[in-house]
Amino acid sequence: MKLATLFTVGAILSIAFAVPLLFIPGQFLPMYAVETTPGALLLARLLGAAFTAIGVLSWLARSVPEESAGARVVVRALLVGNSIGFVVTLAGRLQGVGNALGWTSVVIYALLAGAYGMFAMRKPRTDAATA
Repeated sequence: MKLATLFTVGAILSIAFAVPLLFIPGQFLPMYAVETTPGALLLARLLGAAFTAIGVLSWLARSVPEESAGARVVVRALLVGNSIGFVVTLAGRLQGVGNALGWTSVVIYALLAGAYGMFAMRKPRTDAATA
C-alpha cells in the first residue's frame, strides 16, 4: 500500500465520523448506546472537530512525498493518535461501555495504528533520487 492511499483512507474515515458527531450527535451517539446528555453532546462535537482536523491533515498529506521528513512527522503523529485511540476504545469495550457497535471503533483504530506503524518503521531511502 502506498502512503498516499493510507492517508486517503484515514481522511475518509475521519470525516465520516466527524460529520455526524458535529451535526447530529443526538442521533449518532445512541447508535453506540451513549446517553445524549448536554455534556456528552458537547464532547461529541469536540471529538467531531478533532476528527475534522485529522481528516483535513490526512487529506492534505496525500500529496507530500512519501520519503520526506514532513510525511514521517505526519505518520508518527497519526501512529500515536491511533494507538491511543485503540487502547482507549478497547479499554472502554472491555469495561462494557457502549454496545457491540463500539467494536468497530476498536478495529478501525487497530488497523490504522498498525498501518501507520508499518510506515513508521520503514527506513528512509538515502539514494540520490530522494535528495
